[in-house]
Amino acid sequence: MKILYYHRTLADGAEGIHIREIVNSFRSMGHEVKVVSLLSDEAAVPESGGHRLKGNFKDKVIEKIRWLLPDFAYEIAEMVTNIPAWRLVNKSIKEFQPDFIYERYSNYGIAASYAAKKNSIPIILEANVPYYEYKKEWEKVYFPGLLKWTERKVFESVSHIVVVSTTLKKSVLKYGISENRITVMPNGVNAELFYPLGLKDKYKNKHQIHSEIVLGFIGAVRRWHKMDQLIKTLHEIGLDQYNAKMLIIGECSFMDELKEYAKSLGEENNILFLGRLPHDKMPEYLEMIDIAISPFAVKHSSPMKILEYMAMGKCVIAPDMENIRDIIKPDQTGLLFKPDDPIELKNKLLLSLNDPALRSNIAKAGCDDVVTHFSWMKNAKWVIELYKKVKPDVKKSVQLCSG
Repeated sequence: MKILYYHRTLADGAEGIHIREIVNSFRSMGHEVKVVSLLSDEAAVPESGGHRLKGNFKDKVIEKIRWLLPDFAYEIAEMVTNIPAWRLVNKSIKEFQPDFIYERYSNYGIAASYAAKKNSIPIILEANVPYYEYKKEWEKVYFPGLLKWTERKVFESVSHIVVVSTTLKKSVLKYGISENRITVMPNGVNAELFYPLGLKDKYKNKHQIHSEIVLGFIGAVRRWHKMDQLIKTLHEIGLDQYNAKMLIIGECSFMDELKEYAKSLGEENNILFLGRLPHDKMPEYLEMIDIAISPFAVKHSSPMKILEYMAMGKCVIAPDMENIRDIIKPDQTGLLFKPDDPIELKNKLLLSLNDPALRSNIAKAGCDDVVTHFSWMKNAKWVIELYKKVKPDVKKSVQLCSG
């Protein structure tokens, strides 16, 4: 089968990992995949570390423009990119002759769905965020009416929509989309990269982590994660009395502030900031961690890091939200606390610190559940099955329209 994968992203970070894993899974199944984006071919699919390849001069110019443009101008640019995107997808369809198109949904991204309709090609849309809702909550939107209209048109025109959470499905349903055209498919994990290694002591010695219990957070740190509150909670618990340390692994624009805050509490030797690490190095650091903490989650997301924590056999503590319940069974495969409730977070931390048997049971159950239900390969197979179901419907609708 021939699959045309289209995206309009910089293919870096979590989105890059997602693109790479789905594409590689399709190919491992024996399908031919052509990845197209406004980046060059060599940058369209990220490398094994989850980071985008440097690409050519055009890629560097695109990335530079992205960061130099003011928000107002960038939003207009997102609309304008539909013109070259339309040409690119149309050309790729004619040259590659795909069985179907798989698109990673992007803001104002209407080009691929219309190109698919024009060429009578089925298209499956992967939505990771409802841009209209998300941007109104977290960012400035300059053309809200147009953004909402575009999002509706995209959802209406594609053959099927894959969403990463139940919460996101509800957002799509608000546009009047039929429920049978939406499938909830949470993110996956690469079980060949993330699995219990049995090398905890080796890596703890290597990185000089001399403590009985290791807590950890991995990922980009944003203000809304309230990492300062987590640091305060850990200080109140008293890491010393548990012979415990906390590892914070990830990039952060205000890292110095957090370090100073931890130092002001006398926790500079207990709370360690390791910065951003390559994705393929994560298993080594996760191996050292006993309790993995996710202090915050965006309500529509499917946090990849939580699945990786679980696959590595860690006791996970995360906010009790609908999208998190898509991947965690409360008190079975993870411990959930009421969002924005530091007291309940503290109680879950204490419960996990004081009960080694509980930590072990939850870690094992979480690992088993992820391996069984949340792999990228399973997601890729799911997409193929969806294509087989929508293909006849697409042909029928084309005949009706042309007649």
